[in-house]
Amino acid sequence: MPKIVLSILILFCLTATAQQKYMDYNNQLISERDLKQHYKGRNYFAIETTIPNVTKLILRTQEDTLQQVESLYAHLEEITGQTLERDKMLAIIYHPGADRCNTTGTATPRTNKIWYREMERKLKRIADINIVYIYKNDEALDRWKDSNWTEDKNQIIERLFFKYHYPCGSFIVVHPSGHYKSGLGEYSKSWVWKLTEELVQAH
Repeated sequence: MPKIVLSILILFCLTATAQQKYMDYNNQLISERDLKQHYKGRNYFAIETTIPNVTKLILRTQEDTLQQVESLYAHLEEITGQTLERDKMLAIIYHPGADRCNTTGTATPRTNKIWYREMERKLKRIADINIVYIYKNDEALDRWKDSNWTEDKNQIIERLFFKYHYPCGSFIVVHPSGHYKSGLGEYSKSWVWKLTEELVQAH
C-alpha cells in the first residue's frame, strides 16, 4: 500500500476516534442536537466524562435503594465520630473540591453559616434525621469553615453516590430502609427539603 494512502487512512481513523460523542443518562449515544434541544433545563446537565471526547447527560435527581445501608451508617460514624441513630434518616452534604461554581459568587462564611442553619432547622422539622458534611478535598472550603466537615476517607461516599465531579456540591437523603434520593450539582435549601419530604411520604 502506498505510504500516502496509509497515512490518509491513519489520519481518518484518528479523526473518527477523536470525534466528540454524546450519551444520554441511559448511556445511549445521542446527537449534539439532541443534547442541546431535548435536554435543556434544570433537570439535567452535561458533564465531561473520564472517557476522552465523551459528554454525558446526567439526571440531577437520582433515586435508588442501597442494599448495605447499615454499612453506610457505620462507615460515617467511624469517620465523623458522630453517633448516627439507625431509625433516623440520613442527609449527606457533599463538597467535591474547588470548581468554578463554588469559588465564585458573593457568599461569605457568615452568610453560608446562616444558610446551613436554616437548611438544617427546617430539615429537622420535616423528619428525624442525621446530618453529616463530607468533602472529597478541602479546596474552597474556607467559605464553609463553620460547618463540621469530614474527609471522605477511601472515597467511599464518592464511589457510592457521586461518580463524577458535579459542580458546586451535592447532597443525598437516605431512609433507614436504604431508599435514597440525591440532588447532584448546585442545590437550594428547598430542593433538600423537597426530596426529604418525598422520602418521608414514601415511607
